Amino acid sequence: MGLARTSDMFAVGVDIHGVMNWNVIIKNFMPSYEALEHPDFAKLAYDSSPIAHMDTWRSPVLLIHGDDDRNVPSSESVIK
Repeated sequence: MGLARTSDMFAVGVDIHGVMNWNVIIKNFMPSYEALEHPDFAKLAYDSSPIAHMDTWRSPVLLIHGDDDRNVPSSESVIK
């Protein structure tokens, strides 16, 4: 999150769980969660996620993510 919000303070970074979106991760803790049913909460969750700050992220980062991570889907580390 430090790299995402204050990229200018870091020369480089290492991420071990993906540049995540809380709306995806929260389903691990609350399986019935549907972002579309809770728009205010979904916006807060997204705004609190590193992925929401990609437009200001300038520091290079090494992404390390296990493909069997039980908390954060490995798709959160895939660059599209």
